[in-house]
Amino acid sequence: SRPAERRRLSQALDAHMLDIHDNGLIPEGDPAEGWAASRAPGVYPLPALMRLAADAASRDPSKLPRLAAALSGGNAIARYWGATGLLILGDQARKAQEALGRAAASDASAAVRVVASEAIAGLGDGEGVRFLGALAAPPFPWQTRLAALNALTALGEAARPVLPAIDAAANSDQEYLRNA
Repeated sequence: SRPAERRRLSQALDAHMLDIHDNGLIPEGDPAEGWAASRAPGVYPLPALMRLAADAASRDPSKLPRLAAALSGGNAIARYWGATGLLILGDQARKAQEALGRAAASDASAAVRVVASEAIAGLGDGEGVRFLGALAAPPFPWQTRLAALNALTALGEAARPVLPAIDAAANSDQEYLRNA
């Protein structure tokens, strides 16, 4: 049956990811990115991150408490997946809006700040758009700037207040930013 086959393939993929210590759950530009960095003790707890990423992708509102709790944890990659899950939940994540706002304003990880900013902007908080506009500009690295530009693109007309930051990126020397 299809569900049984899907479950079997999913389990095989999970086992393979664990066997090779797959670092594909690390956001681009994160200090843990790369083969050696992702293998430093405690930096990339893959089994726990796989469970959290699965919860994030599930679109299941019952996972909201776990996703919101991840926002205040000590691991930046887990905070990223917590924020991503809340972004995916959209309006159903409104109970976590305050925690998302704190993450958007001050998380040590720029990747977390981008996702949390997009999530609060999607909930109608204009501060999220302003945060994204700032993250789309120097001195942030191009990976952060690109992620912020992608979030602003997804927000559409709501991004109009930061159009100057978008225009500046369009005139960047960095190819990915210019093409975004």
